[in-house]
Amino acid sequence: MPLQLHVGAPASASLAEQVAFIVRAESLGFDGAGLAEDPRFGDPFETLTAAADQTSRIWLYPVVTNPITRTPSQQVTLIRRVAERAPGRVKLAIGAGDAALVASGHKPARLATLRKAVLDIREALGDGSIALFDRIPAGTPPALLPPPVAMAASGERTLETAAEVADEVLVTSGLGLDARTAVTQAIAEGAMRSRRRARDVPVTYYTLVSIDDDREAAIERSRSWIHFWLQRGMFKLSLKAMGLPVPPFATPVDLPAGFLRTAASTLVLAGTPHEVAAKVSRLEEDGVRTLFCMLPGGPKQHAVGLDLLAAHLLPAARA
Repeated sequence: MPLQLHVGAPASASLAEQVAFIVRAESLGFDGAGLAEDPRFGDPFETLTAAADQTSRIWLYPVVTNPITRTPSQQVTLIRRVAERAPGRVKLAIGAGDAALVASGHKPARLATLRKAVLDIREALGDGSIALFDRIPAGTPPALLPPPVAMAASGERTLETAAEVADEVLVTSGLGLDARTAVTQAIAEGAMRSRRRARDVPVTYYTLVSIDDDREAAIERSRSWIHFWLQRGMFKLSLKAMGLPVPPFATPVDLPAGFLRTAASTLVLAGTPHEVAAKVSRLEEDGVRTLFCMLPGGPKQHAVGLDLLAAHLLPAARA
């Protein structure tokens, strides 16, 4: 099965621009498109509902929503509305809300709150079955299934919980081999709790993608995001698995150049088109099945980035 490539639409763009981005992503051959839930910008569910009417194949989902700004019942109502327009290709991705909630002055959800929200949403969508997608009869048309619920996770406990209670794990821990090995172990541990087979738990790796003919420019563009994610502790599991100590830092410019290069080459996808395409090919060879690509910058940078992904990453994923 070839590597599936999903891409994030620009959260700061207008609804019309976001829909146009998603429509173009489908036309270029991407398999999915997600839109962040960010209180500073528009409602992702409105965009996804509009995009559902103008697309026919691509997966659509918020990535990620959170249990603080919307209750589980509100999220169920909203995702059902999108699924009615695009049956069989809609899911709900939910997480603690680190980026969106911190930006708006709120604290991220605690793990217990997130776990309960996933269970409540799945109960409403799928009649309470915790391992619903492990037990469906082979050949069931996707359009007849409820929208799956993906849970974003980076730390060991969160990954275990996601594998235990969600339909899919959205991994935000980094892409290096050592990191992915640690992720796989945590997912297996969590899957055992609900008597699931770890290999049956779908996994999507979420990553920043920064491509530039100038390698150093691509790496530098990842600096602020790597800094933010380090602050939120998202790479703790990966850094521990890699044996890579984090130097003291307070601001993005405090990250030493050597550490930034290592982080950019192992935790995210940053480099020249050839380098990034080669990394994607290796991920496909290693059995990674779905990769969500987050693009830095605003609407214009997203438009350029989408074309770069289509030109260099799609061929690598399909090779």
